[in-house]
Amino acid sequence: MLIPRYTVRRLLVITAICGVFFWIVAIALNPNVELQNKVWAAAISIAAVSLAVAFACYGAFFGVAYILATLFGLARQRPAGGTPFATAEPPPQIIPPQEPE
Repeated sequence: MLIPRYTVRRLLVITAICGVFFWIVAIALNPNVELQNKVWAAAISIAAVSLAVAFACYGAFFGVAYILATLFGLARQRPAGGTPFATAEPPPQIIPPQEPE
């Protein structure tokens, strides 16, 4: 399917999770909250941002590798297609056959 199907329940759960997360971020950024009460909120916020940055870097590295592989793959000369059985000779053998004694 091209269009994903979301139920109202799923959207409400996503909205609630985002609300709780940004409430924690607001606690971490609020200058009126004591430092002892905001250390855990700052830790959760930093961990979430670190994960987001890590996945963004993974995506960027994959994109660079994909572009380089595509460019070098286009520049490479491909061997001519053919079958080893098209000639009258037998195909090359990795282990030559031995004559039975």
